[in-house]
Amino acid sequence: MSADLQGSRALVTGAGHGIGRAIAVALAEAGADVAVHYHSSADEAAKTVSAIEALGRKAKAFQADATVTAEVDRLVEEATGFLGGLDVLVCNAGHLIGRATIAEMSDDHFDRVIDTNLTSTFRTVRAALPHLKESSAGRVITMSSLAAHNGGGPGSVAYAAAKAGIRGFTKG
Repeated sequence: MSADLQGSRALVTGAGHGIGRAIAVALAEAGADVAVHYHSSADEAAKTVSAIEALGRKAKAFQADATVTAEVDRLVEEATGFLGGLDVLVCNAGHLIGRATIAEMSDDHFDRVIDTNLTSTFRTVRAALPHLKESSAGRVITMSSLAAHNGGGPGSVAYAAAKAGIRGFTKG
């Protein structure tokens, strides 16, 4: 990352591993302190925190189910309290959940995929907006997927729809 984010304060959802970890570490390399959100793996989130701290930046892990409004509200409040404000929000939390054709997909499966990917983005942005508005450089970055463009392959229609929804949400 070539940006200079010295002194910036960032919250990255789904930062315990994979792409989210890479984003959180890149933000720290650019000079940001980072609140690391995770859902289920405290050990993996701790590895992300350690990697950020090794760069000389401040970091802390925060657990929350990003599909639950009260937990997202708590996450944002705790993260902004730790950071002293918020300049950058990266909505990365998401998951395929599992593959199912439309004919075999249950309402519960469809709802879980939409909630995990699209609804969590909405809830996190909504909770973070008041804090981002206080920043002179508030930014929101949302993560989608190639599945939004190509349908994601067999059995991933709900995931593709959620990721396409993120694109529309972000443009809106």
